[in-house]
Amino acid sequence: LAVIDKLRTINSLDDISVGDAERQQARIRFQVGLADSLRQSLTEQKSHAEKMALKAFKMERQVEQEMQQRQQVQGEANEWHKAAQTAAVQYEAQQQVIDKQRKLIQRLVGDHQRMQESVDKALQ
Repeated sequence: LAVIDKLRTINSLDDISVGDAERQQARIRFQVGLADSLRQSLTEQKSHAEKMALKAFKMERQVEQEMQQRQQVQGEANEWHKAAQTAAVQYEAQQQVIDKQRKLIQRLVGDHQRMQESVDKALQ
């Protein structure tokens, strides 16, 4: 009887051991499933991060190009501004010359009229 009791105890321990092993296998499968899900999630996050990095790089390039264009346009605007200033100075100088010529012409016309009047008086 004692041997039979020991065998029953060993068999029940085996049943417990089998149950524990099955629970451990289930736990391991669950953990493997979690690990796979985590790996997939990390892969997706990595892919998303790479896409975002690429977008950021493209945006940086676009900003650099826009800055270069802006600098070029600013340079052209500065050149046009300088040209306009030069033209304004030249215009002012020409106006002064024209004013001097106008005064000279007026003086000559006045002198001519006085001479004409003198001639007219002399002829009378």
